[in-house]
Amino acid sequence: MPHHFTTLVAATRNPAKIARYQALLAQYASHVAGLDELGVRGIAMESGETAEDNARLKALYYARQSGHPVFSDDAALYVDFLPPDQQPGVHVRRINGVDEASDDALLAHWEHQLARSPALRRSGRWHVGFCLAWPDGAAQLFTLDLPLTFYSPSSPRRTPGWPLNSLSGPAEFDRPYCELSASELDLANRHVDQAVARIFAEMT
Repeated sequence: MPHHFTTLVAATRNPAKIARYQALLAQYASHVAGLDELGVRGIAMESGETAEDNARLKALYYARQSGHPVFSDDAALYVDFLPPDQQPGVHVRRINGVDEASDDALLAHWEHQLARSPALRRSGRWHVGFCLAWPDGAAQLFTLDLPLTFYSPSSPRRTPGWPLNSLSGPAEFDRPYCELSASELDLANRHVDQAVARIFAEMT
Protein backbone atom coordinates (compact mmCIF):
# COMPACT_ATOMS: atom_id res chain seq x y z
CA MET A 1 0.00 0.00 0.00
CA PRO A 2 1.34 3.48 -0.87
CA HIS A 3 2.00 5.75 2.08
CA HIS A 4 -0.70 8.34 2.79
CA PHE A 5 0.46 11.73 4.07
CA THR A 6 -1.48 14.14 6.24
CA THR A 7 0.40 17.07 4.65
CA LEU A 8 2.68 16.86 1.64
CA VAL A 9 4.54 19.98 0.48
CA ALA A 10 5.11 20.77 -3.19
CA ALA A 11 8.44 22.61 -3.49
CA THR A 12 7.09 25.56 -5.46
CA ARG A 13 5.49 28.98 -5.03
CA ASN A 14 3.78 28.84 -8.43
CA PRO A 15 -0.02 28.67 -7.93
CA ALA A 16 -0.62 26.81 -11.21
CA LYS A 17 2.01 24.22 -10.38
CA ILE A 18 0.63 23.78 -6.86
CA ALA A 19 -2.85 23.18 -8.27
CA ARG A 20 -1.47 20.60 -10.66
CA TYR A 21 0.34 18.79 -7.85
CA GLN A 22 -2.77 18.91 -5.69
CA ALA A 23 -4.75 17.12 -8.39
CA LEU A 24 -1.93 14.67 -9.11
CA LEU A 25 -1.09 13.72 -5.53
CA ALA A 26 -4.51 13.94 -3.87
CA GLN A 27 -4.68 10.15 -3.58
CA TYR A 28 -1.47 10.14 -1.52
CA ALA A 29 -2.09 13.09 0.82
CA SER A 30 -4.97 14.66 2.71
CA HIS A 31 -3.52 18.06 1.83
CA VAL A 32 -0.91 19.19 -0.70
CA ALA A 33 0.48 22.61 0.24
CA GLY A 34 2.76 25.08 -1.50
CA LEU A 35 5.69 26.77 0.22
CA ASP A 36 3.94 30.09 0.78
CA GLU A 37 0.91 28.49 2.40
CA LEU A 38 3.15 27.05 5.14
CA GLY A 39 5.19 30.24 5.49
CA VAL A 40 8.39 28.56 4.30
CA ARG A 41 11.12 31.18 3.81
CA GLY A 42 14.45 31.07 2.06
CA ILE A 43 15.47 29.59 -1.27
CA ALA A 44 17.15 26.22 -1.68
CA MET A 45 20.60 26.31 -3.28
CA GLU A 46 20.41 24.44 -6.59
CA SER A 47 24.14 23.78 -6.84
CA GLY A 48 23.95 20.25 -8.25
CA GLU A 49 25.16 19.18 -11.67
CA THR A 50 22.22 16.87 -12.39
CA ALA A 51 18.44 17.17 -12.20
CA GLU A 52 18.44 14.51 -9.49
CA ASP A 53 20.97 16.45 -7.41
CA ASN A 54 18.92 19.65 -7.54
CA ALA A 55 15.61 17.92 -6.87
CA ARG A 56 17.16 16.31 -3.79
CA LEU A 57 18.72 19.55 -2.56
CA LYS A 58 15.38 21.36 -2.85
CA ALA A 59 13.32 18.61 -1.26
CA LEU A 60 15.64 18.19 1.73
CA TYR A 61 15.99 21.94 2.30
CA TYR A 62 12.25 22.58 2.30
CA ALA A 63 11.52 19.44 4.34
CA ARG A 64 13.80 20.77 7.08
CA GLN A 65 12.25 24.24 6.83
CA SER A 66 8.62 23.05 6.85
CA GLY A 67 8.80 19.99 9.08
CA HIS A 68 6.77 18.04 6.47
CA PRO A 69 7.55 15.63 3.63
CA VAL A 70 8.34 17.52 0.43
CA PHE A 71 7.99 16.58 -3.24
CA SER A 72 10.24 18.46 -5.68
CA ASP A 73 11.41 18.30 -9.27
CA ASP A 74 14.17 19.70 -11.45
CA ALA A 75 14.98 19.31 -15.14
CA ALA A 76 18.05 19.06 -17.35
CA LEU A 77 18.12 19.46 -21.13
CA TYR A 78 20.05 17.16 -23.46
CA VAL A 79 20.04 17.58 -27.25
CA ASP A 80 21.16 15.33 -30.09
CA PHE A 81 22.69 18.13 -32.17
CA LEU A 82 25.45 19.05 -29.69
CA PRO A 83 28.42 16.99 -28.47
CA PRO A 84 28.53 15.69 -24.87
CA ASP A 85 30.79 18.49 -23.62
CA GLN A 86 28.34 21.15 -24.87
CA GLN A 87 25.11 19.81 -23.37
CA PRO A 88 23.15 22.41 -21.38
CA GLY A 89 22.09 19.92 -18.72
CA VAL A 90 20.81 21.81 -15.67
CA HIS A 91 22.41 25.05 -16.92
CA VAL A 92 19.82 25.86 -19.58
CA ARG A 93 20.05 29.60 -18.84
CA ARG A 94 23.86 29.62 -19.20
CA ILE A 95 25.36 30.99 -22.41
CA ASN A 96 29.13 31.10 -22.93
CA GLY A 97 29.74 30.67 -19.22
CA VAL A 98 27.34 33.44 -18.20
CA ASP A 99 24.34 32.39 -16.10
CA GLU A 100 20.78 33.72 -16.21
CA ALA A 101 20.57 34.78 -19.84
CA SER A 102 17.45 36.75 -20.79
CA ASP A 103 14.62 35.13 -22.74
CA ASP A 104 15.64 36.95 -25.93
CA ALA A 105 19.32 36.06 -25.57
CA LEU A 106 18.53 32.43 -24.85
CA LEU A 107 16.17 32.12 -27.79
CA ALA A 108 18.68 33.74 -30.15
CA HIS A 109 21.42 31.39 -28.91
CA TRP A 110 19.34 28.26 -29.54
CA GLU A 111 18.05 29.51 -32.89
CA HIS A 112 21.69 29.88 -33.98
CA GLN A 113 22.52 26.37 -32.77
CA LEU A 114 19.56 24.85 -34.55
CA ALA A 115 20.06 26.73 -37.82
CA ARG A 116 23.42 25.03 -38.30
CA SER A 117 22.26 21.58 -37.18
CA PRO A 118 21.05 18.79 -39.54
CA ALA A 119 17.27 18.49 -39.55
CA LEU A 120 17.45 14.79 -38.66
CA ARG A 121 19.32 15.59 -35.45
CA ARG A 122 16.92 18.22 -34.12
CA SER A 123 15.76 16.13 -31.22
CA GLY A 124 16.53 15.75 -27.55
CA ARG A 125 14.92 15.25 -24.15
CA TRP A 126 14.10 16.85 -20.86
CA HIS A 127 15.55 14.63 -18.13
CA VAL A 128 13.43 15.30 -15.04
CA GLY A 129 14.50 14.35 -11.54
CA PHE A 130 11.92 14.01 -8.77
CA CYS A 131 12.55 13.69 -5.05
CA LEU A 132 10.39 12.85 -2.08
CA ALA A 133 12.16 13.87 1.15
CA TRP A 134 11.43 13.85 4.87
CA PRO A 135 12.59 16.25 7.61
CA ASP A 136 14.87 13.52 9.06
CA GLY A 137 16.95 13.52 5.87
CA ALA A 138 15.51 10.42 4.22
CA ALA A 139 14.90 10.82 0.49
CA GLN A 140 13.70 8.84 -2.52
CA LEU A 141 14.60 9.74 -6.10
CA PHE A 142 13.19 8.83 -9.49
CA THR A 143 13.53 10.17 -13.03
CA LEU A 144 11.54 10.60 -16.21
CA ASP A 145 12.70 11.40 -19.75
CA LEU A 146 10.48 13.52 -22.00
CA PRO A 147 11.43 13.28 -25.72
CA LEU A 148 11.56 16.58 -27.61
CA THR A 149 11.56 17.76 -31.20
CA PHE A 150 13.21 21.09 -32.08
CA TYR A 151 12.08 23.47 -34.83
CA SER A 152 13.96 26.00 -36.94
CA PRO A 153 13.00 28.74 -37.49
CA SER A 154 11.26 29.17 -34.16
CA SER A 155 7.61 30.07 -33.78
CA PRO A 156 6.83 33.82 -33.54
CA ARG A 157 4.72 33.03 -30.46
CA ARG A 158 6.40 33.55 -27.09
CA THR A 159 5.85 32.18 -23.59
CA PRO A 160 7.38 34.64 -21.08
CA GLY A 161 9.91 32.84 -18.92
CA TRP A 162 9.98 29.82 -21.23
CA PRO A 163 11.74 30.89 -24.44
CA LEU A 164 12.48 27.32 -25.54
CA ASN A 165 8.72 26.78 -25.87
CA SER A 166 9.01 28.67 -29.17
CA LEU A 167 11.35 26.12 -30.74
CA SER A 168 10.74 22.80 -29.02
CA GLY A 169 7.77 20.58 -28.27
CA PRO A 170 6.77 17.06 -27.19
CA ALA A 171 7.91 14.47 -29.70
CA GLU A 172 4.36 13.15 -30.17
CA PHE A 173 3.17 16.46 -31.62
CA ASP A 174 4.37 18.27 -34.72
CA ARG A 175 4.58 21.75 -33.20
CA PRO A 176 6.45 23.61 -30.46
CA TYR A 177 4.89 23.98 -27.02
CA CYS A 178 3.71 27.54 -27.65
CA GLU A 179 1.51 26.41 -30.55
CA LEU A 180 -0.19 23.47 -28.85
CA SER A 181 -3.89 23.75 -28.11
CA ALA A 182 -5.15 23.56 -24.54
CA SER A 183 -6.30 19.98 -25.11
CA GLU A 184 -2.91 18.99 -26.54
CA LEU A 185 -1.12 20.54 -23.56
CA ASP A 186 -3.46 18.67 -21.23
CA LEU A 187 -2.67 15.44 -23.06
CA ALA A 188 1.08 16.05 -22.85
CA ASN A 189 0.81 16.85 -19.15
CA ARG A 190 -1.43 13.84 -18.54
CA HIS A 191 1.22 11.49 -19.88
CA VAL A 192 3.73 12.99 -17.46
CA ASP A 193 1.30 13.01 -14.54
CA GLN A 194 0.35 9.37 -15.07
CA ALA A 195 4.00 8.35 -15.07
CA VAL A 196 4.72 10.40 -11.95
CA ALA A 197 1.71 9.00 -10.11
CA ARG A 198 2.67 5.44 -11.06
CA ILE A 199 6.27 5.82 -9.90
CA PHE A 200 5.21 7.78 -6.82
CA ALA A 201 2.95 4.90 -5.78
CA GLU A 202 5.74 2.40 -6.24
CA MET A 203 8.28 4.39 -4.24
CA THR A 204 6.21 5.49 -1.28
